[in-house]
Amino acid sequence: MSAIVLNPLRICSDVWQHRYLLGQLIKRDVLLRYRGAMFGVLWIFLSPLFMLIIFAFVFGQIFQARLLGKTPRCRATAQVLG
Repeated sequence: MSAIVLNPLRICSDVWQHRYLLGQLIKRDVLLRYRGAMFGVLWIFLSPLFMLIIFAFVFGQIFQARLLGKTPRCRATAQVLG
């Protein structure tokens, strides 16, 4: 029984070679998936945005979670993140 060898360069080459077909398949899938949705393809961006707002409210207001910690590393991370 022979082993299957996956060459990453060959995979990338094949994807690049068939990029038009891949693009058409992705486009068709996205359009079909959101065809019946109220906002259509815009829903791709609205859904994660709504989830972000809900999580920010729940963890920020209800659970009173804070990003600042007691260790210097946590404070530095919090300063970098905003």
